[in-house]
Amino acid sequence: MLSKYLIAGLSFIFIYYLWPSTAPYELGPMTLSNPSIGISLTASYGVISLRHADGSFEDLGRVDGDSSYIEMIKRLSSRAAQHACPPYSSMEDMWEDTPRQAWRSLRKKIGLAPSPDVATISNLVKNLLSLTKSPTTPYVVISYPGIAALYKEDINDVAEYLGLPKLTGFYNFHPSEIYASFAGHGLGLCEHFEAKDRCQDEGSQLPMRETFLVEYTDQAILLQTEYLQTALDVDYGSTDPHSIASFELGAHSSVDKHASRVAEFVYQFLSSWYGHVPIEVPDELLIIMTGIMDEGIEEAIRDAAGRVVPNAQMLASKTEFVAARGSAELARRVNLMASS
Repeated sequence: MLSKYLIAGLSFIFIYYLWPSTAPYELGPMTLSNPSIGISLTASYGVISLRHADGSFEDLGRVDGDSSYIEMIKRLSSRAAQHACPPYSSMEDMWEDTPRQAWRSLRKKIGLAPSPDVATISNLVKNLLSLTKSPTTPYVVISYPGIAALYKEDINDVAEYLGLPKLTGFYNFHPSEIYASFAGHGLGLCEHFEAKDRCQDEGSQLPMRETFLVEYTDQAILLQTEYLQTALDVDYGSTDPHSIASFELGAHSSVDKHASRVAEFVYQFLSSWYGHVPIEVPDELLIIMTGIMDEGIEEAIRDAAGRVVPNAQMLASKTEFVAARGSAELARRVNLMASS
């Protein structure tokens, strides 16, 4: 019996400390002429865009998520799937997360993705990157749905597992979709991003906007609110986003009075949040649409939001690619800072 445990222990030590790790991706030379790559993940699919040096964008395409991806998003949309993750808010959270972190590290050591969820996301991101047909890969920024239990740690692990260069400089975190789409509309961006202090000062002068993201795709509708000033998304660990998802009200839904049901879903989400202490009804609400364009749904959402916040403005251009474009703009900033 003792020998069995001894062998298991020695095997663990060998795998954890001696097994070779995945070799890091070698960053190709970055010049001002190279396009920057932005990826946006949704509840149903992923899209990829390029930001060229002349300021133009090129939307390369869309890759649908497979059944395992859809099921993963459904599961991670539930608060029941939440767990502690770094950066921790307390020592108790850190100790609670120690077994999970040890298991993730072990999987990395033997060349596996840190978790099955990371493997599922990586498969979709890899397929998206294949659309670039580029021999070298500069820094890539990946935006992701702001659902309850999908964390920056997961997206960082996806990038590491695929060998993508680690983000550096001022924009060193992969953003959630609401931040990326904000940037995709040219909002929350400082002019002098190459100088951190100057960029922060410029950002502090930008207006604060109560922002409401609606991601409407084949499989689901995701709602999220954030009070945004800049497109810089910071990692707060396991902070719970104010978001909700319905997998019954996506574009492929067959429910009766679909638009009315979507409107009621939006109204209930917003009315349960605004107007209750300490959250006051804002003077203005910025609605950002992402995903599939549907004028009937957009009108239903605008009307529902207007019942809660009378002064509501909707941005609904390039809805399928706006978050990927925002990610590409952020990637451009990382790339230019790294090459300077």
